[in-house]
Amino acid sequence: MMRGALILALALSAPAAQAAEAASRISGGLTVDLGFMLDPIVITAPRTKLAPQRHIDERVNATLRRLLTQRSEVRPEDLGVTNDASRVFGELATLTGHMLRLRYTELGFLLTEGLAGAKDFSLQNDLERVARSAPNPQLRASAMVALGYTKEERFVPLFTQMLREPDLTVRLGALEALVASGSPSAQFAIADAAQTDASMAVRIMAAGAYWKMGNLSGRELLLGFISHEDWYVRAHAVRYLGELGDSDEYRKLMDLLQTEQNPIVRSELTLALMRLGKKK
Repeated sequence: MMRGALILALALSAPAAQAAEAASRISGGLTVDLGFMLDPIVITAPRTKLAPQRHIDERVNATLRRLLTQRSEVRPEDLGVTNDASRVFGELATLTGHMLRLRYTELGFLLTEGLAGAKDFSLQNDLERVARSAPNPQLRASAMVALGYTKEERFVPLFTQMLREPDLTVRLGALEALVASGSPSAQFAIADAAQTDASMAVRIMAAGAYWKMGNLSGRELLLGFISHEDWYVRAHAVRYLGELGDSDEYRKLMDLLQTEQNPIVRSELTLALMRLGKKK
């Protein structure tokens, strides 16, 4: 989702030793990414804004289809050396620098943006094929998100199936696609991911999505996560509580601020409390 690039934040925002220590946890069962420290990259899905009578030039669709096919057959480890954009933006420590690097080093984001909500049947077939079996997990995730924006119910079983894939990037893409679909039937899969997924990153994101859909079980899961032994889990859960909570969450997070020792979690707590300040 695109999300496969979130691990880039480790290299951008932490010294090498800290990045290596955090990355080493991946094999211990917890997928560590610092994506929660950055504002999300919003998919604007420009083709969904077009009036029904307007048609996208076939040359545009053909170009996107060609790029999708070419890149989906390439595994991330085979992409070669870091490109110029990565080197330039890697030197920047600003939020804009982070966002630019993610945009221009991960083609999947741009393809998701261009293909999101595609109604063309042949494009949808290509996206479904990539989502199911392409060697590149980032493109599989991107293809699912693009299909999620079609809002077509027939793709929900595909996203649900992909939530059982071993690759984390694919599962994150499936989760984001389920959320983007807006389908009532997607809630069951999202709820299951929030409770049982092997990655805490998926569980937290699913719990936040479930709560946002109106189910308080997501809130209860997030409240449980803020006492987790791992700082990443606490910080990520705090962010969602700050975005979705109310006066009750304000009081709980203020209590946590008095005892929390990790500086990143404390920073996330202060941001959450500022967001919730008007609701206390």
